[in-house]
Amino acid sequence: METESYRGRRCIFELEGKKINPYHVMESMEYAACTRAVERIVPAMGDSLSKIGGLIWEIPVLTEVQKKFYCTIIEYRYNNMFLPLYQKITGV
Repeated sequence: METESYRGRRCIFELEGKKINPYHVMESMEYAACTRAVERIVPAMGDSLSKIGGLIWEIPVLTEVQKKFYCTIIEYRYNNMFLPLYQKITGV
């Protein structure tokens, strides 16, 4: 689950000519703007998880299995990546 959710992911963005894993960039706290974004966005994410899940369940072209998968991944990312990182940054 961890690999699928965030540890093994790469994205289209690059640093120094290499595709990055956004989690590793956020976790490094090397970029102040990124760290500030985590501080600002994570509380709103936590408050909106049920709304996000509701939106996913309303997408008619997704199967029930896909909907469960996306909801599970989002919750897993929040609880195991975003929230711990937020707590590390803020000292909460």
